[in-house]
Amino acid sequence: GPSVAPYAPVPYFWSDQYEMKLQVAGRLPRGGDVVVAHGSLDERRFVALWGDSGRLTGAVVVNWPRLLAYYRRLLATAPAFADAVAEAPAAER
Repeated sequence: GPSVAPYAPVPYFWSDQYEMKLQVAGRLPRGGDVVVAHGSLDERRFVALWGDSGRLTGAVVVNWPRLLAYYRRLLATAPAFADAVAEAPAAER
């Protein structure tokens, strides 16, 4: 029969902490690469991307919920980390 890819949903959770809306998609490995791809920590509005072994593995979205759907879809494709970082500005359009 045809080969079928195993079902591998992108893990997701969210939490509201006072004025902060925290959303996490994917996996955040210890010792992985981390880049703030949108916003800034000082503004308390940002997206940080996690990578491991050259692949995008997770995204932490703080007070920028509109970008969460984009990164959940992107994580399902396991793109190269460098490509995800380079293409991040397009997510804001």
